[in-house]
Order: sequence, then C-alpha cells, then structure tokens
Amino acid sequence: MRGGAKIFFIPFFTSIFVSAAVCFLFFVYGIPFLERVEVPDVRRATIDQGRLIMENRSLFLLVESETEDPSIPEGSIINQSPLPGSLVKKGTPISVVLSKGKGGIALPNFSSVPLEEARRILAEMRLKIGSITERSSVSVAKGSIISTFPSPDSIVKEGTIIDLVLGRRLGQAKEILERAGLRVGRIDYVCDIEKLFDIILRQNPRPGKNVPKSTVVNLTINTEEEE
Repeated sequence: MRGGAKIFFIPFFTSIFVSAAVCFLFFVYGIPFLERVEVPDVRRATIDQGRLIMENRSLFLLVESETEDPSIPEGSIINQSPLPGSLVKKGTPISVVLSKGKGGIALPNFSSVPLEEARRILAEMRLKIGSITERSSVSVAKGSIISTFPSPDSIVKEGTIIDLVLGRRLGQAKEILERAGLRVGRIDYVCDIEKLFDIILRQNPRPGKNVPKSTVVNLTINTEEEE
C-alpha cells in the first residue's frame, strides 16, 4: 500500500510543480508578448499626424533631433526608431527625426550693384525686395546699392524680405580726389536743414592744405536722415 501511495504522489506533485512553472513562465513571458504592438510607419507624416498614429497604437512619439532635408517638408518626419514593423511593448517611446526643410542661403554682397541687376538676382534666389531708400554717396553710382538689410553673408531662407539702400551720386568728388592722388576715407553723414542736402559740408584735411600723395581725406555729407 505504501509503495502504491508513493507511486501516486510522486507524479501528482510533479504535475503540480510543472503546472506552476508553466504558469509562472506564461505570466513572465507570455502576457508581455501579448501586449506587444507593431510599430507603424510615420515617415513623411507631420509631427501632429505622427503623434496621433502612435497614440492609436498606445505608443509614445519622441522628437530626437531636427535636420535640414530639402526633399522633406519642414516639420515632417524623416526617420524613426524602432523601424516600422518592429514589435514593441505598449507605451514604448518611438524616436523620430524631424525635417527643417530647405537650408538657408548666404545673402550676396550687393554693394555697387545696379538696382535692376539686384532685382534679377534676388528673384532667382526667391527672395523679396522690401523697402528701397536712398543715401548720398561719393563712391557708389546713383541707382546702385550701398547696403542691404540683412547684411551680406547673412543666412536667409526663401521668401525673406531684403531692404535696399541706393546711392545718390555726389558729383565728381571721388574722381577729383583720385586725380589729385588722394583717397576717400571715412564718410560721416549729418543732417543740417539750413544747408542744401547731398553736398559735402566738411573735409579733413581742409581744402588748400598741402598733403602727401595717397593721403586719406575724410568727408562729412549733409543728408536728409542723419546716420
């Protein structure tokens, strides 16, 4: 009888142990597997679209970085990790890289460039002309550009508005100085409403003074808007 009881209880307890082990392994590995979801493809989707798609799969979208990509619109997703089709647990963060769109371009130096030529170049670069003002100049021809805003070499994007300052020619001041072997130096601008505009009010060294060749002559110009 005792031998029969042993034969009965050994398989009985063995089956209980095996069943418990199977249940344990199922709860540890089986349930998490059942909670896994397939990662959807959100590449080229906007960030808002991507978030909505991920939330519908109980996943979390995380922006890892941004980079320039002319082929992908700004604010759209370039890449993702894990890749589409991967099986992950619910609540897993999915990292994405966003596009900044087209990169910026450096604004050329338009100094002394005629206005019409500048218009053509800016149109080709898909930039827009903003305000156009004039300023007296002894070195830039009338109708040519003295300066721009933003300044040369500034990084701008397509559609940026560029303000232009054009030159108003002041007679033959530069040519006269160059024929005398002198050079134009600093040009200061003042506004004196009691005197004519666009004339040279002062120069240094003063007229009539004997100076060596290549001397720099600084000029003060009367303009409608003081610099």
